[in-house]
Amino acid sequence: MTVENPSTDATPPHWLSYVTEPHRAMAEYVGFASGRRLLSLQHAGGGDGRHILVLPGLLADDRSTRALRGVLRDAGYQPHGWSLGVNVGPTRGIVAGIQGRVADLAARSDRPISVIGWSLGGLLAREAAKLLPEEIDRVIALGSPLNMSHRGQSRASAAYELFASRHLPDYAFDAWVASRVDGLTQPMTSVYSRGDGIVHWESCLVEEGPRSENVEVYGSHCGLGMNLAAAHVVLDRLAAPLDDWKPFVPKRSYRALFPGQLAQSA
Repeated sequence: MTVENPSTDATPPHWLSYVTEPHRAMAEYVGFASGRRLLSLQHAGGGDGRHILVLPGLLADDRSTRALRGVLRDAGYQPHGWSLGVNVGPTRGIVAGIQGRVADLAARSDRPISVIGWSLGGLLAREAAKLLPEEIDRVIALGSPLNMSHRGQSRASAAYELFASRHLPDYAFDAWVASRVDGLTQPMTSVYSRGDGIVHWESCLVEEGPRSENVEVYGSHCGLGMNLAAAHVVLDRLAAPLDDWKPFVPKRSYRALFPGQLAQSA
């Protein structure tokens, strides 16, 4: 889906999607747990030992990304949590800490790393890629309001604002929104769900281009880090060659997990 202009709709996700988030996330985890072995087998050997940094969402820490990092490890990557505690937004410590973490991991292997961010973690991942373009080779975001233009588009805005006084001035809401129009030189994939109960799905869409894309999956917001389809996207995008990058196309065995794919292949 192509985005011509940032969404100005201040409507939050439907209330039913919001109240069913925990139940749907649990169902996603059950599906993830049952399909993880097959997923690992299908992507076995795809990893090349590359270091992957995984950033958690608002008010979450490395425990929330443990399942996703396990799949990455199975595929042969070296996944890492951010080791910065609970994500409270772009404070001086967090912004500097992410940059330090990226620099350290890139130096270990003497090559760029990939960064994955869930929700708020996706915004921080994209920011890190802008600041450190030589040390990050691609960004993958899961349910991240990358195109958010109004606080009303997220049901987590009140929680985010609790920590606003600790955020760096450059990352005040209006200033950060204005700076997001700048594109990346690296490939960018935004995974989103129309069933997201926390952020309006349209706020997750990025401007599609030669090296940027939006991939829709079925799921909740809180379950995207343990969603079988989202994990398939992550593994596919990590393995995609940078010198011949093409948009994501799901493997035939996973098409039922992606909206519209069965109709397109019929």
